[in-house]
Amino acid sequence: MSLEPAHTWNQFHAKFSGLASEEAKIVRETMKDAYLRAYCTYERGAEILHDRANPERGRYCLLQMPECGIWHISDGPGENFQERFRTLATRAGLALGCPEGIAPEDFWLHSLFESMIENRSKLLHCAKRGEGGVILRVCEASATFSARLERNALVTNLDRERNLESRPKPKKAKGKRAVPATHRSQLIASKDYRSIKYNGVSYTLTRNQSTIIRLLHEAYSAGTPALGKGALLSALEVETSRVRDSFKNSPLWNTLIIANHKPRGTYQLNLK
Repeated sequence: MSLEPAHTWNQFHAKFSGLASEEAKIVRETMKDAYLRAYCTYERGAEILHDRANPERGRYCLLQMPECGIWHISDGPGENFQERFRTLATRAGLALGCPEGIAPEDFWLHSLFESMIENRSKLLHCAKRGEGGVILRVCEASATFSARLERNALVTNLDRERNLESRPKPKKAKGKRAVPATHRSQLIASKDYRSIKYNGVSYTLTRNQSTIIRLLHEAYSAGTPALGKGALLSALEVETSRVRDSFKNSPLWNTLIIANHKPRGTYQLNLK
């Protein structure tokens, strides 16, 4: 059994837990509430007080909201501590499969926020999906999220191994080609397809990813599973020439999303 994905999240859990322990010690010694917090908003037209990419920029109003929202990290115990967390969050976002055009740190915080809402975390304050909120102790919350991702990876690996072991060998019939046995894949999606569960593992999708998967799922449900590249790309809000550009570094490409060889230029969901 390959445990590489689970091992990756086990390492992230240890590193985020180390930051959380260091942070708690500083809070105890200084007697100050210096926990690192993450603030986010998803509301269009929100007033932005600080732009991390352009710190010299003043207050401004945002008309087009990024898919992963706008995030701001508090000072916490200090500048060095904050930067170490942001670097680790960036690495975690890349490991999670951050799509092109989105900051890995923001993708991590967005995915963390969605998971915390789904699991009704007590480390959220004034939080509402689609609007925003506050992650009160973001180091501890990130450690918990990493542990959850590790558990999901272990379950997925175990299910895959069991499916392989229980798969019956194809019987050869005289004059007929043997049909290979397959296991049943499952897809569960939220109403807007921004959150899905595929083979027991939860994923948070970007707007383009959710649009593509929704269209393919509707086609699958209608009994005509394959859709052409043109039909999929025309539904997206950004100009791109390839469907796979919306799934760069995503574990869903070539697992849930399949590019057909015949006819070329068509795609479908890997559901049985």
